[in-house]
Amino acid sequence: MKSLNLIGAAACIALLSACSEQAPTAPIDDQTSDEAYINESRATVMALKETLSQELRTAIQTQGVPAAIQVCQLVALPITDGVTAGDPKTKIARTALRFRNPANAPDEASAAILKGWTNSVATSGEAPAPIVTREGKSVIVHHPIIMQDAACLMCHGNPDTFAPEVTQALQLLYPDDAATSFELGDLRGAFRIEFLP
Repeated sequence: MKSLNLIGAAACIALLSACSEQAPTAPIDDQTSDEAYINESRATVMALKETLSQELRTAIQTQGVPAAIQVCQLVALPITDGVTAGDPKTKIARTALRFRNPANAPDEASAAILKGWTNSVATSGEAPAPIVTREGKSVIVHHPIIMQDAACLMCHGNPDTFAPEVTQALQLLYPDDAATSFELGDLRGAFRIEFLP
């Protein structure tokens, strides 16, 4: 367990260094359209998705799913913060109604969007479009996270099918975990990108 902590910490430092070198986003002002905000935020979402996915894939391939759960616990939030470290006017976070980490709990506005999306996905079976909202002078863009990879079901799917070591890791690291029982195509949560004035 100690060696895994060291691996996670080293990976976190390396990833934060790489992410913080990212160029700042283009200037955005009151005249900017919703479409421009969505397009501007899409690159940030892709950077976070790719970085987190690669880190988790590597952990699964080299040490198994329980290791990936621990790596996620150790580095997911620092990686998320690091993606926009080079741009103080942009912040990204992940949020969900059924969250694993309490730090990803939604605020009231995000919860309302997620509830609407959950109903929409259940009805149409299609991924919802990103939503742009405004809070004061800040602009918030939510991008849906849809369960698309069967590998995610190894720790987010039906708990009755989890390997015993996965169940044990979740109970140890996330005793209040609510992020299970998902199926492919379900809404998992959202990326929340905030553009500050």
